[in-house]
Parts: sequence; C-alpha cells; structure tokens
Amino acid sequence: AGVCVCNSGWFGSNCQCDLANPTNVGECVACGQGFWGPPTCSNTCPGVNLDSTFGVKLSCNTVPEFGPDSPQGTCDIITGDCRCNTDANGLYLFTGKFCQLPCPPNTLSDIAAGRELPPCGGHGVCLQTNSEQSYVDPSTGALTGFKGVCECEPGYAGEDCGKTCPGLVCDANGRCDLSGICNGHGTCDLNG
Repeated sequence: AGVCVCNSGWFGSNCQCDLANPTNVGECVACGQGFWGPPTCSNTCPGVNLDSTFGVKLSCNTVPEFGPDSPQGTCDIITGDCRCNTDANGLYLFTGKFCQLPCPPNTLSDIAAGRELPPCGGHGVCLQTNSEQSYVDPSTGALTGFKGVCECEPGYAGEDCGKTCPGLVCDANGRCDLSGICNGHGTCDLNG
C-alpha cells in the first residue's frame, strides 16, 4: 500500500487535515504550544522547558524579552522542527536548532527592543543550521559570542556582510555592478 506525502500546509494519514484550520477531530488536532505529533500531541518541541506552575516555556527558544507570544521560531506540529522567524522581507532573524542564535549584526537585545537591522546588512542571507551552540551561557548569563552565519552577496564580506570592495556601485534597488570593482583591473580580497 502507498503512503501519502502531504503538500505543505496539510497533514494526516490521507492529507485530510488543513494545518491552517485544524478541526480537533481525529487526526486533525491542533497541538498546543510546545508539542507536536497529532493526534496525541505527546512529543515536545525542541527547546521546550516544562514547568508545573507556568506550563510550557521556551518552545523554539521564546525569550522573556519577547513575551510568550513572540517566539524566535515556531514548532512544526508535524515534524517537531523549529522554523525560525523572518523579518518583513522574508530574511531569517534567527538560526540554530532552537532558533537561539541571532543573525548578525543583530543581538537579542536589539531585536527585543524593536531595533533590529536587516539580517546580514541586507547584503546576504543568514544560513539556517542545526547548531546547538548557545548565544547566552545558561550558567552565567554571559554572552558567548556565537551568532548566525551570513552568506554574503558578491562584492560583500564580513560577519554581517558589512565589508565592500572598492568600486562596487549599487543602485537604489540594491542591484550592484561588479564590473567596477578595482576599476575592472584586479580582484578584491575582502579578507585582506
């Protein structure tokens, strides 16, 4: 017998359940925050910290500064994987197995205060990883220095894609002409 492989947004043994509108009947159960795996929803999402007094905390790395309804990611109720949140332009603000690492140049404090800058300076993408490195040392509360990793557009480099080559000219829409780099008579070493 065949097995159904559901399209995005659908689940259940016959793909009969709409993720956006679960019926809470049979297999089509909407799992509560921090849990996945309908119909029983008995699996905990990554990063979940169960507290007998307050219930679920830290599902996909919700941090206190953001409040309980603003996690850094959401738990996929079908797979249990964290899906990191994006900004208004669809660029990832966080990465890591638990969405625990902010993408440069941002810090958790910047994002919590609503002062986030475009991830990777607007000139790259923050790579999504399964890293379990922590941004904050849980025993001391000190910053570890670990952040997400940017993959920069041609002509840009650096942790936050903030370094540019001499002669790089970009228009108002962010489209860059690479032919002017080093006056077209050399290559640019952004690590030098």
